[in-house]
Amino acid sequence: MFHPHPDIAPLLWYGDGPNKNWDDPDYPADPPNLGGHTHEVAHAIFDLDDGSRMIWEFHDNTREPSAIFSSLPVYQEQDVPPMLGYPRWSKLAPGQRWNYLRYLEEPFRPVEIGYAFLLYYGLERHLYLEDYSAAVPLIFRLRNILDHPSFWYYSSNALLIAAYRHGDCETIHHVLNDYVTHKGDFNLCVMARTCINQPLSAHELIMYHGKFGFRNTRYLRTRPEAFERELKSFLHQKYGVDGLPFNGSPADLPQAWVPAAANWTMFGRWCFLPDFTQAKDYIAAGNIALQTAHNRIKEYSKPPR
Repeated sequence: MFHPHPDIAPLLWYGDGPNKNWDDPDYPADPPNLGGHTHEVAHAIFDLDDGSRMIWEFHDNTREPSAIFSSLPVYQEQDVPPMLGYPRWSKLAPGQRWNYLRYLEEPFRPVEIGYAFLLYYGLERHLYLEDYSAAVPLIFRLRNILDHPSFWYYSSNALLIAAYRHGDCETIHHVLNDYVTHKGDFNLCVMARTCINQPLSAHELIMYHGKFGFRNTRYLRTRPEAFERELKSFLHQKYGVDGLPFNGSPADLPQAWVPAAANWTMFGRWCFLPDFTQAKDYIAAGNIALQTAHNRIKEYSKPPR
């Protein structure tokens, strides 16, 4: 018998049986390549004149990899192969399906990352297309357990983009606070800060120092606390806030893309953003701030004459 955890049970996808909620007439054939990156077509439109909204069109017409089909064999095995990248229920070995169903009974524990991603694919579909409010807290719970860079990267992108579409500033703040320990996409970080009328924080400026052309990292590496303190001091003196504000128009910038979903079956999973590395005045201002912090430490670190 299979008894999924009650918190995730309503968000699971089923391709057959009494709980069927996913129609997939082409199962198990591979989806067609429509000319984009492997099975995806991107279509993103931003209204950046006032920064108030983002339109993102999905082409959701292929199978859901996490959808459970009871018609496929499931049984316990002695030697279960490791999960491959981009797992899908239809491609799992019977023992892997057994392990996945057991995992769904206790999903909030450390696990081989492939099983967590398979669950996450389904949650991501809810995040964008179905039950957003139920998916968000579950994804955060998984993030608290799984210390995996790819999982953090994809889920950070998806949470920020979906939260922006829903006007959910609390979730945006939550994800950006997590950037302190898990570095995310630079353009998405600046875009999110700009959308909620906040500057790039001093910590984020340090984290993305390479994007600002700052290469002399001696004091940044050897005296990180002093460096951040001096950086905050300069930024506050210069801008009145402890961060680097973006005062230009994002709509005037070239575009760069970022993967918006780990679930590759969601056509249009690439999200196009303003490329803030092309904002010359902004990049120059960040470089000056970083160099000033460096120079200040260098000056008071000189031995007395």
